[in-house]
Amino acid sequence: MTSVTVPTYSICPGESVFLGLGNYIANNGFTYMWQSSTLSAVGPFTNNLGSTFTLSVPGVTQTTYFTVVMTCTLPNGGASAPVGVVNVAGTTTMSVPYLEDFENIGRTNRLPNCSWLAPNLGGTASTFTAPQSGNRLPRSGNSFATFVNSQSPNYYYTNGILLKPGITYSAAVWYMTDFSGGTNWSNLSLQVGANQSPTGMVTIASTSGPAVSPVYKLLSNTFTVANAGIYYVAVKATTGQGAATYLSWDDLSITVPCQVSPNSPTVTLSVPATTICAGTPLNITASGATSYTWNLGNIGPVFSSTPQLTSMYGVTGTNSITGCSGTATVMVTVKDAPVISISAFPNISCAGKAVSFVASGAITYVWSSNNVTGPTFTAAPQSSTAYTVIGTNAQNCSATGVVQVPVMPNPSVTVTGPATICAGESATISASGASSYKFISPNYFNTSNPAIVTPGSPTTFSVEGTDQFGCTTVSMLVMNVDACTGITTQQAGMTRIFPNPSDGMLNVESSSSDFSISVTDLSGRRMLESHASNGSGKLDLSGFAAGVYLVTVKGTGSEVFRIVKQ
Repeated sequence: MTSVTVPTYSICPGESVFLGLGNYIANNGFTYMWQSSTLSAVGPFTNNLGSTFTLSVPGVTQTTYFTVVMTCTLPNGGASAPVGVVNVAGTTTMSVPYLEDFENIGRTNRLPNCSWLAPNLGGTASTFTAPQSGNRLPRSGNSFATFVNSQSPNYYYTNGILLKPGITYSAAVWYMTDFSGGTNWSNLSLQVGANQSPTGMVTIASTSGPAVSPVYKLLSNTFTVANAGIYYVAVKATTGQGAATYLSWDDLSITVPCQVSPNSPTVTLSVPATTICAGTPLNITASGATSYTWNLGNIGPVFSSTPQLTSMYGVTGTNSITGCSGTATVMVTVKDAPVISISAFPNISCAGKAVSFVASGAITYVWSSNNVTGPTFTAAPQSSTAYTVIGTNAQNCSATGVVQVPVMPNPSVTVTGPATICAGESATISASGASSYKFISPNYFNTSNPAIVTPGSPTTFSVEGTDQFGCTTVSMLVMNVDACTGITTQQAGMTRIFPNPSDGMLNVESSSSDFSISVTDLSGRRMLESHASNGSGKLDLSGFAAGVYLVTVKGTGSEVFRIVKQ
């Protein structure tokens, strides 16, 4: 398939290009019409270039698409229109580091890009892609630049390079002259300025005398600029008297040497202490650079940790302007912290019951409750409570121990029973609100509920109730004992006994015509029995000891009376 042949590289604005047809041998029977478009590969095209098999186009200033309409004039002939594009390079600027070795120039007497300038290119300033006579050789690769001694001074200017103040740059170039060591080049220098012109150029490196070397030799120096902007570096050669015809040079570089101050930041680390206890928060602050990367992967000026082991901490700080880095390290020694444990006795308690705590694992202890010191502590919590102790070991490192004591509420015990009974009587006391009970008085102890008591005098009964958790509450019941001697007549139903108290003789009157009478003491022993008729009777207790007796009258019913014998 026929194609349009164009340069394989971008041309500089204003250069000429040579166009042809690939995969095609010119012969009769065809007509040609070259066309161009600056818009696209599909046109629109302009018929203004020529009608030959090949074409030279001068002064191309912008990227252009070229096509040729090939028409066959033979019978049944056709037409075709292959398209090729010529790319025109724009302005080129670079940033540091910048290295030019000429390996991409493509052909003799081309510069690295269209923004370079050599006023005498193709004459006393030439570039080559292969060795030449007169000891003209590349230092690396295949391409290099030369000066011829018939023009002095002579220049090559780089494209624009962005430079900034506050940075020390290094400019370097390799050069060689006649292999015999002959003189002629009185000086070779590197200069920097704001324009591709000798005016305003400042020398930054120079041989300061004849540039003579049969092999490649380095010329370099450092420099700074006052303001940020685009600068151009010039290679300037000055001739003198001698036999050396050529000066070749290669591998121009503009770099930021990080070993030169102040390009590399001086990174420092600030740490509160280099010896700490395990578990202590640690903040290390780096300064002196723009960005920081720590050896443990953290990013930023502050490294925060709670180390448990002795460790080396390192940071790399980078200056964002120069790209250079500096490092700093600090060793932080970590002392062991104590492991504090607390035992509670009992480990489950009742409200208000004493709990003893014992701490271990350290040498000295301070409890959070009232700053009590020592390994032991006693409290009587009313509800579930956490107790804390700070223990310190021999290395003066501290740790905290915590124990939670569940506290069960005490039962609410209620006691019921008569507040007063007569002397010699028994009474029933009952309790509720707990699981088991103890009924206690100075002369009484019972674990049955309810309990039957027969106090001989006013008595206070303590009732201790215990719930399923072993928690206890004590409730009190005061029971008075009355001699019951203040009654002159005992009457129940339709029966009456009098006088009461009595010195021994008692009258009994009943609504029953016939009834029986029995007398017992408070222990239940029968003391006297009699029978009465006509609704009345008498009892003679004169022989009885003074005290309280029970008189039972049985007629149409049964009634019991309490009688006091004086």
